Amino acid sequence: RFSNTTRLTKSGIRSLTGYLRVQCTFGLIVWIISWIVLSIFNFRYSAITAFFMGIMELIPMIGSGLPYIVMSILQFLLGNPTAGFQLLGLSLGLQLLRRILEPKLMSDSIGITPLQSLIGMFVGMRVGGILGLIGGPVMMSVLVGAFRANLQGSTLKDARTVINYFKKRWA
Repeated sequence: RFSNTTRLTKSGIRSLTGYLRVQCTFGLIVWIISWIVLSIFNFRYSAITAFFMGIMELIPMIGSGLPYIVMSILQFLLGNPTAGFQLLGLSLGLQLLRRILEPKLMSDSIGITPLQSLIGMFVGMRVGGILGLIGGPVMMSVLVGAFRANLQGSTLKDARTVINYFKKRWA
């Protein structure tokens, strides 16, 4: 039998590894899709560019979107609007795919519902910025785990005991 603290610690570690697994999965997805699309559009160095975008996808709030937008702007400035629109379309497609798949993958990986995952990401981003975006779903998972373990029940019982002690002492 494990204590509540041990269960919460294991839940937190499981959530963090799940989060990292999801991020690596998205990096791999971006790498493969980018490689295929850039090869279809006959971009030079499509394999290296796609690999770089897969690595960039691991960085929260930057991802592959920012580099693709910069590349697109450069293509427009160099007088190649077709390539610019292709890069913008690829970036838009990848961002849309991430927004659709992320809540489901995150919830399957760290054990919370997609809505709880989104709430964790939103609150984490508002409270802690980029680190909060990473830690929000993990903390949400730990919080859900605490409620599943009925940790709040024992905490409330402890609080009542302390309150009763002080009531008797000051009465």
